[in-house]
Amino acid sequence: DFSGTVNRSQEAFDDSLSALRSGDKDEIARATQEVTNAIDQLQDMPTLAPRPDELMAQVLVVMQDQYALLKDVDRTGAVTLMHARRASENTKRYRELMDSFFEWVQSDGKTYGIQLRQPH
Repeated sequence: DFSGTVNRSQEAFDDSLSALRSGDKDEIARATQEVTNAIDQLQDMPTLAPRPDELMAQVLVVMQDQYALLKDVDRTGAVTLMHARRASENTKRYRELMDSFFEWVQSDGKTYGIQLRQPH
């Protein structure tokens, strides 16, 4: 479902950042698989409405770049300054897209059965 795919992509992205920070080869391999699964789900995501569909298409592009970054780190065996910059750029873009998505959820999401959970 749409919400589940968004949540899993967030988890995969966050886990990929943790793996890159750690530099641990096993963590990077696990994160790469998580990102791969998130990409597959984003590609198969049902259409919802023009704005969220557009945002999720852009999230897919960021996730694909994050995948390429993880693979490059795995190949080289180290996180270089260039890798760190690229991760930072991906993070900035990902956060901007998710902020825009959550703004859409607040304004129009209820119409499509999507709401933000209220903290307890």
